[in-house]
Amino acid sequence: MKARQEEEYQGLIYKLEALRSQIDRHFIFNALAAIQNYILKNDKIRAVEYLGDFSDLIRMVLEQSRKTHITLNEEYKFLLSYINLEILRFSNKFSCNISIDETLDPDTTLIPALLIQPYVENAIKHGLMHKTEYGKLEIHFMKNVGAIHISVKDDGIGRKKHAEIKKIDKKHEGLGQKITEERIEIYQKVFGDKFNILTTDLYDKENNAVGTQIDIYIPQKDGDTNRNCD
Repeated sequence: MKARQEEEYQGLIYKLEALRSQIDRHFIFNALAAIQNYILKNDKIRAVEYLGDFSDLIRMVLEQSRKTHITLNEEYKFLLSYINLEILRFSNKFSCNISIDETLDPDTTLIPALLIQPYVENAIKHGLMHKTEYGKLEIHFMKNVGAIHISVKDDGIGRKKHAEIKKIDKKHEGLGQKITEERIEIYQKVFGDKFNILTTDLYDKENNAVGTQIDIYIPQKDGDTNRNCD
């Protein structure tokens, strides 16, 4: 029985690594498409600038893809770098604020690697990209009872409007998020964690869509801040 459990565990680890590599490829493909777009527009200065920032970001992706967990500080730097590239790509159509609650130690608190970026990507591409007005993205890392609460909020067009634009089912999600959801299932089996992810469609008083909020709750047990992140 023990040997079988070990075999199942190793199988889950291998599948987790395979899914992380899929996110790498998905992410790299999107970034290269953006560089190609600049080249086609003959915007050589932007293409070179984007390529330089992109190379730094890819280095972070490759480093994080070899880890199961990273610190909040590493996540912050990675998200900031990614979002700044997207702001450049979409000609400063939106701004972003990332905050970490003072009760969380960014250098010791760990979360799963490459977990948040696909949700941020969806907020930008499904919400903010189609907005005619200037948009805003907010990401907050907070301490919750027995968990880390991560909020990703945009003031974009909302999921329903995006589905209408793309003529897709409103439950459609990007490839990156689907891979992330599979990874979360494996994390829960391997580490015994129970993630809780809530999606809220935001409306104003006139019932007009004013964005989307994703709330991610990552369980934290005693000693989790010392969990091996390699």
